[in-house]
Amino acid sequence: MKRTVALLQDRSDSASAKMLKQQFAHTRGWKHVAPHKAVELKVQVLRSLADLQKRKMSVGPRTYAGAITLLGRIGMLDTVEELWKQAARFRGTPQDGRSRPNPHQKPKQQRAPAWMQRPHPDAGSMYNALLAARLRDAPEAKIRGVADNVMHCMKRHRVHPDLYTFNIVCKGHARHKAMGSCLHVLHNMTQMRVVPDVVSFNTLLQAARSEDELQRALQKMQAARIRPNAHSYTASISVYTRSNDGAAAEAWFNKARAEGFATVPQCLDVMRCHARAGAGEKADALLSTFLAGNAGAVSREDLLEGYHCVMQAHGASAGGFPAVCRVYKTVAEAGLVATYRTYTHFIDAVHKALARGECSGSATEEQRHVELAEAALSTALGNGQGNNINLYEALGRVYHAVGDRRRLEILLERHKGNAKLPPSLELEALVAATLPTARPLHLRSPRQRGPNSAHAPREPAAAAAAAAAV
Repeated sequence: MKRTVALLQDRSDSASAKMLKQQFAHTRGWKHVAPHKAVELKVQVLRSLADLQKRKMSVGPRTYAGAITLLGRIGMLDTVEELWKQAARFRGTPQDGRSRPNPHQKPKQQRAPAWMQRPHPDAGSMYNALLAARLRDAPEAKIRGVADNVMHCMKRHRVHPDLYTFNIVCKGHARHKAMGSCLHVLHNMTQMRVVPDVVSFNTLLQAARSEDELQRALQKMQAARIRPNAHSYTASISVYTRSNDGAAAEAWFNKARAEGFATVPQCLDVMRCHARAGAGEKADALLSTFLAGNAGAVSREDLLEGYHCVMQAHGASAGGFPAVCRVYKTVAEAGLVATYRTYTHFIDAVHKALARGECSGSATEEQRHVELAEAALSTALGNGQGNNINLYEALGRVYHAVGDRRRLEILLERHKGNAKLPPSLELEALVAATLPTARPLHLRSPRQRGPNSAHAPREPAAAAAAAAAV
């Protein structure tokens, strides 16, 4: 409350920028939003600027820079250009003399005095905000042209590009994995006597596509005597996870943990890499080791994502279905709110176990696996997580694995009856690919199963207990 009162008493440009930042703090993580939300945010930002001016607050370059950053982050480039025109008086635009022109005299080409061409001290922040907005969705071929245009305008108005300007350009190239262009930007920084910082080299690490480019960027970073931070290790780990090199990614994660820079997103990134490779034991051990030292720092959402990675890793490995059931039971016992992904991973594990033939020797085992998949879908429906097409398609793959076309057709009708789900071409293809003469699985009908059947909504603990029986 005291902070708000102090901002209201202060009518400077900095106070206006802080008020605008506090008002739209909830949009900090927004990158891609729906069109109607983008329009709503645009109206709110313009209305806030008008309110600040009505309160006789100073709306200067810092405030305009904050508004341009907010709108540029969601891609409202047209509105950004309009605000840029409104802020022309702070950019050091040359003006004409103050004397009234004589209509009977030929106008002279007068040059504005030097003091009239001096920019505002905070004009660089507006240029940086404009540059970031223009480079947000720019293709790689146009990034250099856009950057040169803005920098030429800065030099013409006597605004020198600073460290933030070059980091924004380097980030635009790194978004397209253009290592050569990022190195060219760093070279231009040294030519203009701008010293790169850790953000500059972290952006260079993000531009690396392969291990060779990563080592080259690390050598540049070491030569500049810049110490890596958590973002440096995150970028290095991402290079190996994109190439599905789980061993190297985990080695870099261990280095980050030894230096005290290990984070939850790094651990989840390595676990996703293990999940894609089917290394269930490695993913399980990594999650247990990380939770042992950071139990209080992991949120419930991140913990559930970690369990999803372990389920996916065990489900992709041979003989890993019992481990999937164990993790499924752990999620229920830990009191975590299971999402549709939890049930989808479990049903996918059932399908992969059936496809690998791990229970083909006994019809009873096949029946138990199919009933577990049906129980997972019923639990999801009972918990309000069943309105997702992935669940129906996963169960359809289970029915296709056992050759039960009749239940596939019933599932397709249930899917079509749910108006909240989009059409599924995969379910229709599975029905067409399953032969009607195939051996159907002899399952009891829902009437014979009673109220406690697999089709009835179960509690998570009951479904987990049924899964643990496998």
